[in-house]
Amino acid sequence: MHRNIMKFTLPALLCAVLVSACGGGGDSSGNAGVKEAQGNSRGYAPEVKGTDGKVSVLFASAMQPAASLSAGRLIASSSVDRSLLTQDANGAFTAFANSGEGGIFAGFRTTGEVFSHMGRVEDVAGSDGVVAIGRWSDGSNSLGDAYNENQGAVYAVGNPLTLTRSAGTLSCRMVHATQPTSLAGNVPSGKLNSAVGTLDLGTLQFANVALDVSIGSDQNYAIAMGGLTLGRLSVRQGLSTVSIAMGAEVTQPYIALAYAADLPQTGGINGLVVLKCEKARESAS
Repeated sequence: MHRNIMKFTLPALLCAVLVSACGGGGDSSGNAGVKEAQGNSRGYAPEVKGTDGKVSVLFASAMQPAASLSAGRLIASSSVDRSLLTQDANGAFTAFANSGEGGIFAGFRTTGEVFSHMGRVEDVAGSDGVVAIGRWSDGSNSLGDAYNENQGAVYAVGNPLTLTRSAGTLSCRMVHATQPTSLAGNVPSGKLNSAVGTLDLGTLQFANVALDVSIGSDQNYAIAMGGLTLGRLSVRQGLSTVSIAMGAEVTQPYIALAYAADLPQTGGINGLVVLKCEKARESAS
């Protein structure tokens, strides 16, 4: 099979986010806990209650990669008041706010500005009540942003932790992901076939992350990234990413990564993946 390959080196650029750590316990396969939803949500996620009234949030609206994720509405913070978010009975988050606390809050007019979604929430999934994801689609929000059924604003919400530098690396694998969508909304949503990475604990950087995307005429399109620092927004050569850590156990972190990229046939796309990272098991001698 022919595979297109896009390779980027991503230095830590722009807008430092308050660095949080990762965590996550229990089994968190990509489809774990998913059930048929009612109403305007498709999928299911357990309630995320947060820690001491706080949650970590990553929210990225549809945007042009060349202008970076921050060209649209963007929240990337490890400390947002849980009371500012609304999660429905199926686990879909339908309202967010700019809390004004440390992190990135782009595209908002005032501190504390709340915006809610009037439409469908797709790709709802989560693990153990410590992380949940979804994609706003086929509707509009209270600040005037609109999405058709082929577009989406993506989010991840989870328990905040603090990640400190230490020796070693962690192997990361995809456990949850939204469907990649066209920024122009002119092709149906696609599929993130796989996502893996290696997290260097000494630098708090992904030594590498590899995504395999299928959407439109771009099938099994490989995007390879390196030097991606947690808690930083990075923009380079038609690729824009921001990541934040969340979960319950520092030895098994969840990393939420929002991305936007220019593909050769489809053009601009965006999406979100949650990777669970843990120490690689030693092979038996």
